[in-house]
Amino acid sequence: MMKIRCDSINYRKGFLEVCEVHKGRINLEVWGVHPDVSVSSFDELSDEDIIGNVELELSVDNAQELVKRLKGLLSDLEAKAES
Repeated sequence: MMKIRCDSINYRKGFLEVCEVHKGRINLEVWGVHPDVSVSSFDELSDEDIIGNVELELSVDNAQELVKRLKGLLSDLEAKAES
């Protein structure tokens, strides 16, 4: 499964993964990584490098609401960048 590297703010960096673990649900898993550790490769991280981990199971309705909110924020950010 492909992980999304999130490293635009050093003290809030980590990885995000979206997949289907339970039938009909979308699994959203997030790993927080210590600020002093490189996030160039998830596979090179040790257990000590991970400072937090959470998994959420989203229903279709939850996922649609998340997408709606993300799209709204993206539109706002793009509008600010253009002005």
